[in-house]
Amino acid sequence: HIIKGGSKFIAPMRLCAFDTEAEESDTEEKDICKAAADAGYPRAMLEYGCKYSKDVETRSWFEKAARCHAPVSAHALFKHGEEIIKIPGKLIAAKKKFKMAADLKYIPAYISIVRYTLASIAKKEVDGTSEEAKTAFGYAKVVAELGDCGGMEMFALCFENGIGCEKNREKAIMWYKRAVDEASSKFAAFRLSSKYNVPSDVQKVIRNDIEFSLLEIAAFCG
Repeated sequence: HIIKGGSKFIAPMRLCAFDTEAEESDTEEKDICKAAADAGYPRAMLEYGCKYSKDVETRSWFEKAARCHAPVSAHALFKHGEEIIKIPGKLIAAKKKFKMAADLKYIPAYISIVRYTLASIAKKEVDGTSEEAKTAFGYAKVVAELGDCGGMEMFALCFENGIGCEKNREKAIMWYKRAVDEASSKFAAFRLSSKYNVPSDVQKVIRNDIEFSLLEIAAFCG
C-alpha cells in the first residue's frame, strides 16, 4: 500500500534492488515503486533504477538517490555490479557500476576495480600503461594505505609489473613485506621468496594452510 502523508509517499517495501529483470506480473509493484521514487524515497529510487529502468535512466535514478543518501546508493551500485559480473560478457557493464560506486568513495568498489583491471591486464585485454590501469593504481594506493591485505598485495603487484606506474622493485618489496608483517599474507610471502629471493619465513606464514594453493597464486599473477 502507499500511504500519503503531506506531500510525501511512504512505501514500506522489500528492496529487491539487484534483480536485473522485472516480471510482467510485477506491474502493481512497479507502480508503487515509481510513486515512492517520485516522492523522493531513496530506496525506492534504487529499486526502480535497478529493476525497472535501463542504462541512462538507471544512472539517473541512482544519481537522484545519491543526492538523497549517497551511502545507500553506493552500496546498491556495488552489489548490482557484483550480480551482473556473474553473467558472461557483462564485465564492462559491471565495471561501470563499480566506477559509479567508487565515485561515491565506496572502498569495496575500489578493490573490485583494481582486481578486475589486473585480471584484464593479465589477459592482455587492457594495457598496463592505459588510463584504466592508472586509475586502478590510484585506487590500490588508497586501499593499501588503509591497511587492507588485498590492497597491499595488489599495490605491490602494480609496482612489480609497472601497472599504472613505473616498475619499482624496492616499493614492490616494501608493500609485500607490509602485507606479510601486518596481515600475514601468504601471497606476499610467496612473491618475496620466489620473485625477489628476499628472506621471508614463508612456512611460518603458510602454516601448511590447505587454502594456500599454486592455482591461487597463478590466478593472482595472471
